[in-house]
Amino acid sequence: MLCLIRQYFHQTLALEELHSYPESPNITLNEMNDWAAPLIAAALFAFLSPGLLLQIPGKHHPIDFMNMKTSAAAIFVHAVLYALFLILFLVVLHVRLYI
Repeated sequence: MLCLIRQYFHQTLALEELHSYPESPNITLNEMNDWAAPLIAAALFAFLSPGLLLQIPGKHHPIDFMNMKTSAAAIFVHAVLYALFLILFLVVLHVRLYI
């Protein structure tokens, strides 16, 4: 199912790349910037900061919520989660945002 959705979006994007926008004939989709990577990376960095929303592992529990404290283990776990979520959104799901 995911492969069919991905194939559909790749086909529609390929068709749109052939056409330019009517309001600005000099700009095509190939010249537009993809803003998905910096926006997703910034949002994940903010939300996965240890202690901001949650801390894995916590000081007293496996998961502590909004304690604004950190540890070396929590920094490592949150860095691994950050990398895995970036890979998921940018490589596996091919999230694109043209602005």
